[in-house]
Amino acid sequence: MSRPLLFVALALVWGACGSSAFDAEPYRGTEADVEAGDGADVTLYSLGRPTADSTAVPRVVPASDSATTRWDLGFRGTEILLNGGSSGPGAGVGVVVDVPIEEVDDALNDDYVYRRDGESPCPSGPPRAVCTAPGDGWFEEVGLPGGGTAVVPVEGRTLLLRLGNGQGYAKVRFVSYYRGAPDVAAIDDDSEGGVYTFEYVVNPDGSSFVETE
Repeated sequence: MSRPLLFVALALVWGACGSSAFDAEPYRGTEADVEAGDGADVTLYSLGRPTADSTAVPRVVPASDSATTRWDLGFRGTEILLNGGSSGPGAGVGVVVDVPIEEVDDALNDDYVYRRDGESPCPSGPPRAVCTAPGDGWFEEVGLPGGGTAVVPVEGRTLLLRLGNGQGYAKVRFVSYYRGAPDVAAIDDDSEGGVYTFEYVVNPDGSSFVETE
């Protein structure tokens, strides 16, 4: 092969690589009123793919797809499941870090030790990537003025996860566990729980969350 042809071939190979993994562009969004499953039922959720205007298209995945890599997060009450290990056939792993979401620039950091459902012991409850007891995972319980408790996201805590297909990473901040995302002071016995609001940033083909101008 002559040098010009070799150069063209290499350029085409590099261009093909650059259009996927090397140039992966993160996208962000906020989801409201995502209803969690209850008992044996789990709401499966895909963090979606970007549209032409770079906005994400998350969606609820039907239960019939539970044995696929088409979902990334599972919601059952206050439990968060990832598509990997004992919870699914995917490559999903995760870690909850005490770092505000806007300060996490990359999912791959030496300080982040990823966990897999079914293989990662928790202080209490089942072995999960996201521990299920109050204070151990994404939420805590706070007392209400009229009695009882409310489920409230731990301030400054972020869930990092590898997507179910193993090709990218996401960071998630849980905003509320109640329909309409009311302020904590407005939560009472009439507030409907098990309804998530969360924000996220996803890199579908890499680990960096830094968005280019």
